Amino acid sequence: MKATLVTGGTGFIGRHVVKRLLAEGRTVYVTGREPTPDGAEHAADYFQRLSCSFIAANIGTVIHLAATTDTRAADATQ
Repeated sequence: MKATLVTGGTGFIGRHVVKRLLAEGRTVYVTGREPTPDGAEHAADYFQRLSCSFIAANIGTVIHLAATTDTRAADATQ
């Protein structure tokens, strides 16, 4: 079975999703800013890009939970 990639896997909701997937015995890769939950593999932080070949070879499911939570920061860039 291919692994699951969780974007935002270090956030509040993402951490819980990652823990559940790991409890089910899945291999989990995480993108995020903080250290990954125990047992998950760190795939990249938000300043790195994952290669398409890595994703195609290793990832079967993507759960996208990454988001901008500070709307003031987003408004400042426009």
